[in-house]
Amino acid sequence: MASQRDKHEKGSTPLHLGASLNGWPHAGFLSTRFPQVWPGSEATARLLLDANESTAYQADDEGSYPIHVAAWSNSLGVVKTLLERCPDCVTLRDGKGQTFLHVAAEKSCHDVVRYACRQMPKRLSSMILNVQDSNGDTASAARCCPCWEPCRLQLPVSESGGAPHGGGRPELFSEKHMPKRESQQYTEATQMMSIVSALIATVTFASAFTFPGGYRADGEPVFAAGKQSYAFNAFILADTLAFICSISSTCALLYTGLPAMDISIRFWYLSISSILQQRVL
Repeated sequence: MASQRDKHEKGSTPLHLGASLNGWPHAGFLSTRFPQVWPGSEATARLLLDANESTAYQADDEGSYPIHVAAWSNSLGVVKTLLERCPDCVTLRDGKGQTFLHVAAEKSCHDVVRYACRQMPKRLSSMILNVQDSNGDTASAARCCPCWEPCRLQLPVSESGGAPHGGGRPELFSEKHMPKRESQQYTEATQMMSIVSALIATVTFASAFTFPGGYRADGEPVFAAGKQSYAFNAFILADTLAFICSISSTCALLYTGLPAMDISIRFWYLSISSILQQRVL
């Protein structure tokens, strides 16, 4: 039963699902506080490997092996367990020709990347550090190497290593639902924030030519001299900073609103824009 494939989860085996447990939000808290409801992914993987070790070499419908799922979920314990029990897993490639290190680097799973690059036995690390995927990219070029979703598990709890019922693989859920929803949310947020940013830039630009109190007969602002000069200088400084921040925020929003941009990059630019607008307001 440990080798049964779930048709609704792209041919996932129980080991795929067990390796993905850490990928869900707050999984660490759940497995610590409620181990009977949400067991640790490493313990689950060990039990499933004890039942059928060959499932470590069983891919899903997209060519991903349990070690790829563990890498996506940043489940370092599962990765170590798989490599300890089945060392040949180190060279397994998914449908994109990627090793587990490619997946971990692409998804910013620093624990797995750091282990593979610095702590994994050299006889294993030497097999994958310079391996190229189908696009000709090594793991270091995947994006961020620091050194260079729902169906029901078809087994009872006792036979599935304690895996929670109703669990699915988070990367499949994210792939199916999150990008489209997040993209729409970023687009809507960009539209609203762009209006605010443009208004701030317009007001601050106009303020530089219409000083409070008006001008003297000689053309000098009323508050530019005398006791009010300190307040006038503070106004000029604040207006200049507000204009710079609003223009920078507008430029960041241009990238946030591009659907072609990666979701993580759009989120970064949206965060920058939000911070800049908060500083102005």
